[in-house]
Amino acid sequence: MKIAIVHNEYGKFSGEEAVVRDQIELLKSQGHEVVTFIRSSVEISNMFFGKIQAFLCGIYNPFAVRAFREFLKQKQPDIIHIHNLFPLISPAILPECKKAGIPVVMTVHNYRLICPNGLFMNSGGICEKCSGGKEWNCVKYNCENSRLKSFGYALRNRFARFKRYYLDNVDIFAVLTEFQRQKLIKNNFPEKKIIVLANMNVDIDKVKKSINQGDYVAYAGRLSKEKGIDLIIAAAAKLPRIKFKLAGSGAEQFRDNAPANLEFCGYLSGDELDDFYSNCRFAVMASTWYEGFPITLLDAMACGKTVIVPDIGGLPEIEGGITFPPGNISVFTEKIKELWDNPELSKKLGAKGRARALKLYSPSAYYSKLIGIYKNLCTIN
Repeated sequence: MKIAIVHNEYGKFSGEEAVVRDQIELLKSQGHEVVTFIRSSVEISNMFFGKIQAFLCGIYNPFAVRAFREFLKQKQPDIIHIHNLFPLISPAILPECKKAGIPVVMTVHNYRLICPNGLFMNSGGICEKCSGGKEWNCVKYNCENSRLKSFGYALRNRFARFKRYYLDNVDIFAVLTEFQRQKLIKNNFPEKKIIVLANMNVDIDKVKKSINQGDYVAYAGRLSKEKGIDLIIAAAAKLPRIKFKLAGSGAEQFRDNAPANLEFCGYLSGDELDDFYSNCRFAVMASTWYEGFPITLLDAMACGKTVIVPDIGGLPEIEGGITFPPGNISVFTEKIKELWDNPELSKKLGAKGRARALKLYSPSAYYSKLIGIYKNLCTIN
C-alpha cells in the first residue's frame, strides 16, 4: 500500500514525534511505500507576526490546503493517516481527502478534538468545561495563561466543529485507550468510527528482561507539576530508607525540596534508559492529569519492572498493575513501602507486566491492528 502520513511537528521532540517516526519505519519495514506531508512549528517566528501567522493558520490555512491538494494529486496514496494538524496545516485540509476519495485514519494523541489545549487541564487542575461544544471556557478560564493564545485555541476548535471537518472527513479515529474512546463518544463522535490503537514499544523484543532486583524506585519522564513530581518527592521524604531516582528534564524547579534519598539523573534515552529501569526495583508514576499513553510506562514494563500508577485516565488499563487514588500521598507512600518490602511480589508483577507488554504493545501487535484498519477502509472505499 501507499500510505500518506500527515503531521505538524512540535517545536521540541516529544513522545508523539517518536510515535510518528516509529510508525513510518514500521510501515516501510513491512514493504509499504510511505509518503509524508509534514510541517514543523519551528517554522514559526518568535516575532509578533509569526504568532499571528500561527493564530490564523490554525483556523484555516489556504496555502496548506492548496499544497495538500497538489500533494494528493501527485502522490495518489491509498490511505491517509493524520497525526497533528496544528498550527500550520489546519483541519481545513480534511475535505480534500474526501474530494479525492481517499480514506482517512486519524490518531488521536490527546484530547484536542474536545479540549482546545488538548490536556483537559488548566492551572487549577483537571478541567472538562469545554466538553459539549463549550470551547469559549478556554478563554474564560485563560487555560493557556495568555488571553490571545486561549482565544486562538478556542476559535480554531470552534471553527473546526462548526465546519464538521473531523466528523465528515475522518473515517476512523484511532484512540490510545478505552478511556479516551469513551470521552469522544460522550462528545458525540460516532462510536463505530472510534477504534483503540495503543502505542507500541519498538524495542520491546530487543530488551532483555532484567533479573536484577534493583536498589531504587524509578521515575522517567518530564519533570513538571502535572506529572505529580511533588507527590514523588513527598513520598521519598516519608521513606528515607528507600532510594529514589528521577530521570528527565526540568529538575531545577524541584531540587530545593528534594530529600537526600532522591537523585535527579537528567534526561536519559536508549541504552541509558534501559539500564535505568533494569537496575531499579520498580517504577512509579504520579500524574494528576489524564495521560495519553506514556511510552516510558512501556519502557519499564519491557524491562520486567512493574509500575505503580494513579487510578486516573487510561493509565490503569495500560499497566494493569498496582494503582492508587491520584494525589493521595498516604496511599501512594504505603503502596511503595509494601512493594519495596516484598521483592518477590515486585518480581512477579514485573514479569506479568512484561508479558502484557509483549502481547499488547509490541510492533507486531500494533502492525496487525493498524493494517487491519487500513485494509478494511480500502475495501469499503
